[in-house]
Amino acid sequence: MTFDFDAHQLTAIKEYTPKYPFYQEFANVLRDILIKSLAQIPVKVHSIEARAKTPESFARKAVTPSGENPNQPKYDNLWNK
Repeated sequence: MTFDFDAHQLTAIKEYTPKYPFYQEFANVLRDILIKSLAQIPVKVHSIEARAKTPESFARKAVTPSGENPNQPKYDNLWNK
């Protein structure tokens, strides 16, 4: 049986999109913690950026073929890897 990469990609977008705002906020909180923590020690930091993977980018990653079996996705279980 051939794996349905298109359906897998659509499922990834459908399941990840509602979670995207949470991941974006989480990234921002981590950035803020790093900024405040690094301000306490004498370290020069050029910049600290934060972003969550976009749903489209997540979907592209979800359908990356497996190195062991190119007929299967590298990430077949999207939430356990």
